[in-house]
Amino acid sequence: KESYVYVDLDAKADLPAGEALDTNKWDLAFQRFKIISNGGSSGPGAVKVAIVKDRDFASFTQAPADGYQQDASDTVFNGPEGGWYVYDLSKHKLATREDLFYVVQTSEGAFFKLQMKSYYDENGTPARMQFIWAKVQAP
Repeated sequence: KESYVYVDLDAKADLPAGEALDTNKWDLAFQRFKIISNGGSSGPGAVKVAIVKDRDFASFTQAPADGYQQDASDTVFNGPEGGWYVYDLSKHKLATREDLFYVVQTSEGAFFKLQMKSYYDENGTPARMQFIWAKVQAP
């Protein structure tokens, strides 16, 4: 509940916390429903994130030229545009937003599109985030 899982999109790997923080090669970190990026208020890196709305994830092949942000008082994933999920108060469940996805400029300068798919695993266990990502061309 308090630890982060650090992910290096370039290496397609999660990193142990000590290694992630020592090397600064992490791009995103996940803690339950919270997602932070390695830039701005969340980390010392240069990772930037753009929010892409109302576009088809599958056919999206080139990163936008502008619109990138770093984490501030809210994280890019949990603040602007309402965040990556909606909360159903009647069911007490999170549902991913299908109207948006993200483009992440990584710590190594590559660009990846990323879309959140679920907060739950196939058994309904929470905090088991599932997402898809793919490299895209630079702007």
